[in-house]
Amino acid sequence: MKRYLATTLSSLSMVLVASGCGSSGPEIAKTQGRIVYKGAPVPNASVVFLPEDGGPFASAETNAEGTYFLTTQSLGSGAVLGKHRIMITEASDELPADLLPEDLAGKPAKATGPKIPSRYSSESTSGLSATVVEGTNVFDFELTDK
Repeated sequence: MKRYLATTLSSLSMVLVASGCGSSGPEIAKTQGRIVYKGAPVPNASVVFLPEDGGPFASAETNAEGTYFLTTQSLGSGAVLGKHRIMITEASDELPADLLPEDLAGKPAKATGPKIPSRYSSESTSGLSATVVEGTNVFDFELTDK
């Protein structure tokens, strides 16, 4: 009986190892970069990498220098390996009127960076793509009006 149990447990453990049991999901690589428009960094923009072959998307917000560090499953984890479509949207530079005192209603908040063209706000119209590979990836994007 002991021999049967040992053989069964050994076989089961080999099946679990071969099937990838215990893996934490798709492979992810550190991914970062910088967003620039008209020669100036784009701060407070949302950057989203959408994997073409499925899997979790990665996102980040740019800092004052226009730099981003993508996150998928944990802070700074990066993006899934493979080809991605990319979209970039700016934070609104105008606060909702119901959040402002009456004397400020309708006045825009101070803009923090250049307004980027709206075509970048969709992965289908941005024209941006990147292929994430093992290791550290750096993708800088110079946005244009055309």
